[in-house]
Amino acid sequence: MSRSKEQSNKGRKNRRGRRILITIRTILLILVVLAALLIAVNPFLVRYLNIDPLGQLMGDFSINDLLNLPKETIEDLTTETSETPRPSDSLSPVTYTPAVTSNPTVKDEEARAFADGYVFRETKQTKKIRDDIFSDKYAFASKYAVLVDLDYNEIVAQKDAKVRMAPASMTKILTILVAAEHVDLDRIDTDVFPIDADLAVYSYVNDFSSVGWTEGDRPTIRDLFYGCILPSGADAAVGLAEYVSGSQEEFVKLMNEKLKELGIDKTTHFTNCVGLFDDDHYSTCYDMAVIMKAAIENTFCRQVLSAHTYTTAPANEEPGGFALSNWFLRRIEDKDTHGEVRCAKTGFVNESGCCAASYQISDSGGHYLCVTGDAYSVWKCIYDQVALYAQFTE
Repeated sequence: MSRSKEQSNKGRKNRRGRRILITIRTILLILVVLAALLIAVNPFLVRYLNIDPLGQLMGDFSINDLLNLPKETIEDLTTETSETPRPSDSLSPVTYTPAVTSNPTVKDEEARAFADGYVFRETKQTKKIRDDIFSDKYAFASKYAVLVDLDYNEIVAQKDAKVRMAPASMTKILTILVAAEHVDLDRIDTDVFPIDADLAVYSYVNDFSSVGWTEGDRPTIRDLFYGCILPSGADAAVGLAEYVSGSQEEFVKLMNEKLKELGIDKTTHFTNCVGLFDDDHYSTCYDMAVIMKAAIENTFCRQVLSAHTYTTAPANEEPGGFALSNWFLRRIEDKDTHGEVRCAKTGFVNESGCCAASYQISDSGGHYLCVTGDAYSVWKCIYDQVALYAQFTE
């Protein structure tokens, strides 16, 4: 082959390579632009057209998975609220003995406004939530739901509220309630709980959210309470259980005793304190509303459940402490619910879908609980709750 032909063939190959490279870069650029547009317009499609292309495209995948971060703790949030005092860095020696029982809880002024007891009644005015009940806005996505008027213990609206479901991390509402009833609240800023190797990897082994503590960290007991709710930390929940009872197994016995005390032990049963799926770990939206009512009647638990942000004591990987956030409260705070959502706890496992329990004080001063279960995305779960509050509360 002549030299000129060689050069000609080489030139053609180079041009072909450049064209392929340009084509690949063009395709990548188009995909990036389309992805950016989809991210930008997705919230509007969800809110106004009942279309969630990004949620359907992503399915169970999340940015947390991509970054290997605990669920619900992506953003670096550092602002503290007046409800979440930062614990002192000067901590007492570790307490290994089971915590002592605190004094019986006395209802504060807010809780005294609630009707007594834990039986919620259906009335002639109770609405059945259909999937198309909000057809002027978007379809109702949650498979189970209940809205309760706490001032009268009446069910305002419901959808299969007494059908068995997996409660996922809503379980942790009972975890902090039982813990709060069995600790000395005067010691929660001075007692610390040492994180060992097993607890440090517990969340990752079970694919659960975590605060992020590593072996050798010494969070305060207050840190455990807030870490259990805001980032839904399994490490915090198990730490609380072991602090109170010496083991998660013994603590779960206390949880089931509390269920019996609340009168829902026939329809709710827990096998763990974090919400890990188990055939014998089940509840209903109705029962979760009962648990939520009991929790917000406890002043300390209500403070924990109402905190938007909280910063823990210093840790090995975070010398300034972990900045925690209640993502449900942060996402719903600018939505028109005809009131203010004060407390919330979310949950998710594959078997439960996205679920949440929340508490609102309406614009007219009414007190309401909302529990929804098995929505296919976090935003659908939130907008279902927004819709229920906006439609049925004043």
